[in-house]
Amino acid sequence: MTALESTRKMQKIILDINEILIEYGINFNLTLEDVTITENGIYVLSSSKFYGIVEEYVYPSISEAYVYHFTTKEASKNIEKTEKFRMYSILKRYGEGEIKPLLKKLNFNMLFDDTDNLKDKNSYKHTFYASFISADETGQQSDTEKYFRSLTDVRLKFKIKSTKGYFRKINYMSNNKIEFLEKLHNLIKEKYNRVLMLDGILSRFPTFTISDEYSIEDEYRIYWKVFDNGYNPFKIKIDEDNNEYIELSLDKNNFTGITLSLKEIEKC
Repeated sequence: MTALESTRKMQKIILDINEILIEYGINFNLTLEDVTITENGIYVLSSSKFYGIVEEYVYPSISEAYVYHFTTKEASKNIEKTEKFRMYSILKRYGEGEIKPLLKKLNFNMLFDDTDNLKDKNSYKHTFYASFISADETGQQSDTEKYFRSLTDVRLKFKIKSTKGYFRKINYMSNNKIEFLEKLHNLIKEKYNRVLMLDGILSRFPTFTISDEYSIEDEYRIYWKVFDNGYNPFKIKIDEDNNEYIELSLDKNNFTGITLSLKEIEKC
């Protein structure tokens, strides 16, 4: 294949990808500058603006909201006393509809071993998160709130402000907003016999896409990714059950751009 033929083939791949983006109303025009194309794969570079636009399409960021967090009496007292709030490693809930469903749906079977577990969980180990539901300002209890009240001791009401996009609403597997990802992966695999590799798919996206069996939770999340080779403003700690976590100080705009203000404590 000549250099000209190779370039034309790469341009055709980009054209096919963009047609799917247009089909789903995603306002981004991918170019050859955004990707590296090899015989085996198509890699969208981490520097590409593609990720931010796609992430906003699937999981729109929230700048400010009142939310509820349900927890135990002990945890509630600890939050009051220390004025710190814990964000746990996403691996704490591995096996509870986290991470695996999206990777399986997109046919990343090469990431799993013979027992159907991830070969390498380290890429998720230092993704920390905390869960909330929307606070009903009418004073009425939603079905979601009733569900959580039946499981826990205390309802905390927070006001969350976020300036860097680390506060988003959960996407459930049946939501057709992730359909375009499946279509992209199938196109590249079936038409070009390659694997489409997207950084966000293997890290951020599974953090916000979980199994439909948990859809009653109608969940919101704050999250933060700690990189081993970068600046880490948080000390990673380990609780009595050997789960890793980091702590956000209340009422302080920190490195994550998240300000968490405790407004109310109520027994369930």
